[in-house]
Amino acid sequence: MKMSKGSYLRRTGRILILGISIFMASYLVSDARAETETVLLTYKNFSVLSNACTYEDNWCTYANYRGKAVIYGYMEKEIEIPEGATGLEVAIQICSEGWGEGLAADIDEWTPNSALQIIVNEEIWEVKIPKLSPGNPHIHHYGYYKYEWGERFSSDIFDLSGKDYATLTIKMVDGARLDFWEAILTFYVPECKGDFDQDGDVDGSDLGVFAAGGTGLRLGDFVAEFGRKDCPVCE
Repeated sequence: MKMSKGSYLRRTGRILILGISIFMASYLVSDARAETETVLLTYKNFSVLSNACTYEDNWCTYANYRGKAVIYGYMEKEIEIPEGATGLEVAIQICSEGWGEGLAADIDEWTPNSALQIIVNEEIWEVKIPKLSPGNPHIHHYGYYKYEWGERFSSDIFDLSGKDYATLTIKMVDGARLDFWEAILTFYVPECKGDFDQDGDVDGSDLGVFAAGGTGLRLGDFVAEFGRKDCPVCE
């Protein structure tokens, strides 16, 4: 059906207003992220184990059941990044067999720099182990404990934009030690709900569809995605 001049002008006006709104709001709205793929890593998945006590090589005598490793040095692995992923969060699960396991530093080896570092390429996230006052319940087994047995903690989100592979390192610093069970890698990919024509981007043609209404997408969400050129395309 042919569109009347009035309808055409109203639709064109709406697109113009939306375009201006998108231009202004793009400075205020950050990219949304949706969780995509989760990968679990045990110590056996790391290609480099340095100063790591494992069940198979239990030189420290504390890695006394299958799956456990006590890390005094570092572990390293090259990871493949899922297509479209731009962010990575790394969570560490501590062993949960008993009191004494955790992330800690021995009292006589502690320094103000005692810490665990998670490194992705050159980007470092660090959690320091504080010196605790006498009587603190997190002082035991001759150590200061940041996290106890069975606990899990997570890094900030690392930037993976434009990368196909990355090097993951979990490193102990200045006397830190970790009773390691597994690392949980969560990859994130930006939302792409505004690619209505499924051509891999969110552009003017998608703006026209949005302006026509009925998409169910809010303006703020469309603004956050407008200009994207890395949307997944259905084959």
